[in-house]
Amino acid sequence: ATFVLDKNAGDIDCSRPAMIVHYSKGVPTDWRCPTSIMLMAYSSYPFLPWPEYSHGTSQSLTVVIDTFMENAVNLSQK
Repeated sequence: ATFVLDKNAGDIDCSRPAMIVHYSKGVPTDWRCPTSIMLMAYSSYPFLPWPEYSHGTSQSLTVVIDTFMENAVNLSQK
């Protein structure tokens, strides 16, 4: 999860390749970092087992997602 965040963004402790976020523009983003991710044979969706996860809120993550959203290009309008 750290590939989009600055190394010094210390408000997230997640070394996993993926995390679940609940994002709302401008406010700290809730995040969950699962201990494992499994891909199921008959589904195109990952299964993120609970209750084993770390969690928190992050203003740094909100800033990153806000930046992505503000700079996104809508390809259907090109």
